[in-house]
Amino acid sequence: ALETVIFSTPEGYLQIVALSPALAARLWPLDDLWRSAPCSPSHWTASSDQPARGLIVGSGTALPGEAVAIAGEAMAIVGETMAYTAVVQGRGYGYRWGPWRGSDPLTWLAPFYWDAPTPFTLPALTWEQRAGAPEALPEYDDEMWQTVSLPLALDLGSELARSCGLFWLRASFDGRPGSLTLTLPADGDLFLNGVLIASLTASPRDEASEGGSRTIPLPARYLRERNVLAILADAGWLMPPDLSLTERSNHGHGHTLSCQFEGAANVTWKRRWGILGQVVRQGFADFADWRLVDGEGSEAIAWHRSLVYLDLPREIEVPIFLTLESPPRQAWVYLNGVLLRRLDQRQAATERIWLPDGLLKRTGRNEILIAQWTRGARPEIRNARLEAGPTAHVISRKLVGR
Repeated sequence: ALETVIFSTPEGYLQIVALSPALAARLWPLDDLWRSAPCSPSHWTASSDQPARGLIVGSGTALPGEAVAIAGEAMAIVGETMAYTAVVQGRGYGYRWGPWRGSDPLTWLAPFYWDAPTPFTLPALTWEQRAGAPEALPEYDDEMWQTVSLPLALDLGSELARSCGLFWLRASFDGRPGSLTLTLPADGDLFLNGVLIASLTASPRDEASEGGSRTIPLPARYLRERNVLAILADAGWLMPPDLSLTERSNHGHGHTLSCQFEGAANVTWKRRWGILGQVVRQGFADFADWRLVDGEGSEAIAWHRSLVYLDLPREIEVPIFLTLESPPRQAWVYLNGVLLRRLDQRQAATERIWLPDGLLKRTGRNEILIAQWTRGARPEIRNARLEAGPTAHVISRKLVGR
């Protein structure tokens, strides 16, 4: 995954390090967003219009003239003609590939000078917390939700399932049933008139448990004449994390949710993808007074917010990361209202999440939000901090052209 090419010239030598996409992403995060300097797409397939990608670091004085792809995922710059010449006075120079779709890749190839990085500090993170699952409360207004019939086919590979992760089902019913029989092919919490009565786990490693029915008693002390059963479930739990979009779509079919009450009448089911903060953006960037709902709401979902004020030097180029030690067991991480990462128990004990340039404001206020699905755990964020990446070089305003 690493290629090194050395050129000897009368002026000195040139060493090129060509990185595979995975290694390049570690050293210099890449995505589809515009940054302070051009960058390449996050996923690359070799083709005539996308011949190469990654970060190239050079040392010496002579610059090569043409770029080609190497077999596999690595690439290098080669060529007999030296179309570029730069006098860097002993300093290194580097190249980066930009979003060349529809244009000549060489258009985006430009060397830049590296000086010593400008010192800077990152602020410490402080957190505030709000309850954020009012959907579990019986008085919640679900009039605009989609009315559905059970049994319900769950398309876990759909765009909504991928982007939202969690989904809600609410059943309104009359009577005082003693129990219900539920088939839920996902992790889920059950609330009867706002009270948590069961937390269910469906492991994708246990094939026998998928599709199995469970009988759940309904405590008589929580029942009324008109009742609400709310189910919060994780649509992404049965999906292996390393599937492609096509594989996710195929894998997501065939899952069915069903529920039958013993002795209930006038049962109406409604569904909505996503939790309240995702759907109406309450609590997201610039929402007044950081208020999710009137009243306390349910703590099944706990929203954690940290306001981060940055003042990075304008010419500094450095990736910024959010590091979470002992992260929540299941959570969703947002930066300025955009979902960055879904965390679950399959992840490592420490999470390091890149905060992309373009979403991250280099000067001014940023808002980090974490929606924690508590599931009996204490709602808290422990040992969270901002960290700078391994490079923090000043990019010279003077770029060397052809």
